[in-house]
Amino acid sequence: MGKNITKQIKLALIKICTFFINKLNSFITKMRGEDIKDPLKESKKRIAALNKSILNRWIALWGANATNKSYKENFQEVVEANYKFFQEAAKHNSSKNFSEKGKIVKRVKISALLMGLLSLYIFVCKKDIDFTSFLPLLAIICILLAAYLYASVKSIEVRKYQETWARHQNAFFLMQSEMVKYCNHLSPYDKPGNDINELFMERIMAVLEINNSKFVANMENKEMQLSDLPGKIIVKN
Repeated sequence: MGKNITKQIKLALIKICTFFINKLNSFITKMRGEDIKDPLKESKKRIAALNKSILNRWIALWGANATNKSYKENFQEVVEANYKFFQEAAKHNSSKNFSEKGKIVKRVKISALLMGLLSLYIFVCKKDIDFTSFLPLLAIICILLAAYLYASVKSIEVRKYQETWARHQNAFFLMQSEMVKYCNHLSPYDKPGNDINELFMERIMAVLEINNSKFVANMENKEMQLSDLPGKIIVKN
């Protein structure tokens, strides 16, 4: 019995050491291969360049078509500012969404590992301690860890990184779509006699209005979640 437990502990330690060695090797490989081209990174650069070129092409055509200098410059600022904001905000919230969720996964793994090692240490190395007497303390630790992880999850839900990412990405795509249609005289900008500048302004303002409506709905839902939280964590007899 004792030999089997000792063997299992050795195997577990070997696996842990192997894991960290592999991680170290991976890190060293990445450091050495900084000059190696990453296909995904290259694709992101091309997409960023394309997004910029679409904006610049629209600005050039808008300046050529618009006759009223005042509204031309003012609306160009509105479009350009929101286009860049939606693009950067989508990227930021996407990064934060995966980063925060990844942190929770790591916390769960670390907590489970520590609890397992602590239990194994007490059960194997501290044989003079009654393991059953340790169960209440173990249960309290588990409850505290669960409460901490629950609070972390609720924090992500309140901040709404995923919903905000989707909202900004959708608004960016809709604005870009209107720019492409405008520059290439696609429907609805291909109808003879239409004031395409006025039509473009109306459709862009509709996109901004949709985005703002979703923002207000998210904020109202966020406040509701915060107000409901105390009632959800009260332990009822």
